[in-house]
This record gives sequence, structure tokens and C-alpha cells, in this order.
Amino acid sequence: RCLGRADVPVTLAEGRALAPARWSRHVARRVRCPDVNDADAFVSWLSDFGAASPGHVLLPTSDDVAWLIAENREALAGRFHLLPTTLAAVSALLDKHALLGHCRAVGLGVPETWFPTSEAEAIAVGEEVGFPLLVKPRSQVLHPSGTKAVLVESPRSNTGKIVAIAG
Repeated sequence: RCLGRADVPVTLAEGRALAPARWSRHVARRVRCPDVNDADAFVSWLSDFGAASPGHVLLPTSDDVAWLIAENREALAGRFHLLPTTLAAVSALLDKHALLGHCRAVGLGVPETWFPTSEAEAIAVGEEVGFPLLVKPRSQVLHPSGTKAVLVESPRSNTGKIVAIAG
């Protein structure tokens, strides 16, 4: 929005016809691209777009896109102006375990957090701290379900299966 308000022409690449950003008044041009969940197709399309439309500043609009740009930085750098970031930096922000460590290292308060690596450890955490628990994937990058979190009321979900996350 701030770029559009400053009269910088914004091109939005989106694979979903009903994505909210498609309706922004600050978007000057809209182009259709493959869904980001098909990472290879998306990155290939992005590379082709950059070659055909030089001069764009490439800004990610989601965690998934930030990851893919960082992961493919070398291939995209000659086709776009990119933010000065690395895959390690993006990973440190998007991996909840790494981010927790960085927050604690600089003195930021963080909620009590556990990273069980097995179903048994997840159940033990629940029994120790009590329910309900908010269960989140350690990273949501290209997570197929798109689920950000699940509220777990007890060790068994509504389907009778044990709910746990892998570290």
C-alpha cells in the first residue's frame, strides 16, 4: 500500500483469482502466476517474468514467497532487484524454534513453548502443562494444509486420533 500511495507502480502476481490483494486500489497491474504451492512452477514463472519485465523490485507477500525467493536468490538476482537477505535469515524468522532462541537472546518476552519430536513427547507436554494447547507447525513454509494452528482440548482429537506435531 505504501508503494502505491507513493505513486510507485505495483505489479501483483497471484495464482488465486479471489486473493484479497487482487482488489487493492494500489495495484497498477495484475498478472496470473502458478500457485506458490507448486514451488518449481512458481519459481520458473517468476524467473521468466523477471527476464521479460526487467527492473522490478521483488517483494514477498507471504512466508512461502519469502522462502522461495531466498532459496532461489542466485537465479532471481539477475532478473529482479532483491532485498539484501539470505536463506539463513529467512529461515531464522520462519522457524519457530530458531525465532524463539533469537527472541530470548535479545531479551524479548515469549510465551512458554515446547517442541516435541514425537507423539509421546507431545502427550507428555499436554499432561504436564494441561489442556487446552495451541499446536502449531514449527514452520508453515509451504505447509500443504495452510493451517496456522489447532486448538487441542484434550490428548485425543474429535476423530479419536492423537494430535501431535513433529519437531
